[in-house]
Amino acid sequence: MRISLVIFLAILILMLVIFSLYLVLGQILFQSILTNKGKIFKRFKNKSIERIKEIDISIFNSYQKLEIDGWDKIKLVGFYKDNKSDKLAILVHGFGSNHFEMKQYSSIFEKRGYDILIIDNRGHGESEGYILSMGENEREDLLLWVNRMLEIKPNSKIVLFGVSMGGTIVMLAAGENYKNIVLAIEDSGYDNADKLYKFLFAKKRFCKPLYKIFYNYTKKTKLIDLAKIDTISKLQKCRIPILFIHGENDRLVPLEMMYNMSLQIPEQRRQTFVVSDADHLETYKKNPKAYEKAIDKFLSNYQM
Repeated sequence: MRISLVIFLAILILMLVIFSLYLVLGQILFQSILTNKGKIFKRFKNKSIERIKEIDISIFNSYQKLEIDGWDKIKLVGFYKDNKSDKLAILVHGFGSNHFEMKQYSSIFEKRGYDILIIDNRGHGESEGYILSMGENEREDLLLWVNRMLEIKPNSKIVLFGVSMGGTIVMLAAGENYKNIVLAIEDSGYDNADKLYKFLFAKKRFCKPLYKIFYNYTKKTKLIDLAKIDTISKLQKCRIPILFIHGENDRLVPLEMMYNMSLQIPEQRRQTFVVSDADHLETYKKNPKAYEKAIDKFLSNYQM
């Protein structure tokens, strides 16, 4: 009897140790990957800072700073320029970036006379927040920004534009079919957050078990189910035209993901533009003239 009790206690202690290790390792992985204090975020942020050094950000002196409350009451910040237009472009940056890096894209829309809103996603730039949900919460934030802009100009015709994670956020929001959102453009977005992280973890040996810990921990304790951050299901319900842009040699988000998304939109409402020899977020840099031409053609097709 005593031996059985000892074995039971030993098994119980072992299970508690394993569970404790799971919680510790899960928190370490989550902290590193999905918070703005983690190593992954800082790595992307540093790359963004280097890119921003090449950009003249003085244009933002003419932008008005706007603030709204997110769905969870955190402060969200955007930068708005009123060009006296009934057309509005809302621009959404990627992971680790901020509104400054969207300057090169905003100029495309400014040339066409658009009003411009460039937002800082939660946990980025001047917006509050700590957890980065890869599009889940950010989609809700973007729709709140749409509502805010319609308070300013109720009849605005809105084009959503996003790069990388911002592209995914835009696709998730486009599937909601808001009345005043008439077009969307995504550049280098991923089709599903779970698939993206599986792909990235698989690049390093022995990381598959770590991904399972990260995924389950994030789902159970943070209530973020990466598998449900899925543009495919949203785009299947989407009724607006969309332009999909991607780099042919994107090593972070496979080109296949762009095709997975684009095929959800009927042929008559979709356009694709693949940039040769471009890695992730190199699409504009590699061929800015062709990039702007592709966007101009798309907008002109719909009298925007």
